[in-house]
Parts: sequence; structure tokens; C-alpha cells
Amino acid sequence: MIILNYFTINLLSSTRAYINGESFYARSQKNAIRNLLMYTYSEDAQYYRKFERQIYIPIQDSIARVMLFKNQNRDSIKQVLLRAGNSPENINDFLWLGKKIYHFPYLTRALKEWRESDVLIGQLHRLGLEIRMQVVDNTLTTEEKLSYGSRINLISEKLVLREINFANILNNGIYQINFWVY
Repeated sequence: MIILNYFTINLLSSTRAYINGESFYARSQKNAIRNLLMYTYSEDAQYYRKFERQIYIPIQDSIARVMLFKNQNRDSIKQVLLRAGNSPENINDFLWLGKKIYHFPYLTRALKEWRESDVLIGQLHRLGLEIRMQVVDNTLTTEEKLSYGSRINLISEKLVLREINFANILNNGIYQINFWVY
């Protein structure tokens, strides 16, 4: 019974760490989107710099996820997670759960949402680079700004759905664990 309680506490604590990380990830990607839209329409370089700072966070989380599932060096993964702005006290929980994630169906479903979000973040980052090149070359037309704005908003809508799914999956998993253990 003690082992079960220890495992359950670790599982719940680690799931909480993932939820906290997702919250920071989501806030950063929303700020990145806002700044990219501002940059697209204003062509003011300060917004592009803010976009790059904000998009860096989910990109680092993506790198950490890939490193974790390729079983890379734990200290290297910790450094990437710290660069992504994750709370130092959550990192060990994050790593603990990452090693056990395939044993829990709700976690594998959450991981799928995260992977799909990473693809969208990559698309957003590439779109930002494309816009930046056109601004620097002074070739960005009003029509293109509107088109880019629509594409950015579409990516944003898809990301919001992934974030909602991720959080709901984790929350439902916690409820199921509490139901069966307690």
C-alpha cells in the first residue's frame, strides 16, 4: 500500500508539473502570435524581437520532449527545460513522468496533442521568418499582410484546440487516478 501511495503521489505531482508547463507554453505561444500579428501589420522590429523571445519557449519545450523520448542525457534535458522557463522544482517531476508516459493511456493521448502542437509551433516560426524576410526586403504588400494575418489566426485556432485537449486529457487522467486509488 505504501508503494502504491508513493507511486500515486509521484504520478499526480508529475501530472501537475506537466499542466504548469503547458500553461507557460500556452501563454508564450499566445504572446508570440500577438507579437507576430503586430509585426506583420506594423513592420516594427520590436514586435519581431518579442515574437522570437516568446516562440523560443515552446520550441525549447519541443526540443526537451524529443530529447526525453530519445532517452538523452538527463542533465542536458534539464538545461533545455530551464531555458524554456520551466520551474526548476517541476523539472524532476517532468522527467520522472516522461520516462513512464507510455504506461498510461491518458498520457500517451496528451503526448499526441503536444506533438501536434509542436508541428503548429514550427509552422508559426517558419511563417514568422518568411514575414521577416519580406519586411527586410521591403516587399510585404497589404494583401500579403492580410493573408499572413489569416494564416497566423488559423494556426492560433488550431493551437488553442490542442491546448484545451491536452489540459482536458491530463485533468481527466488525474480524476481517474483519484477515483481508482482513493
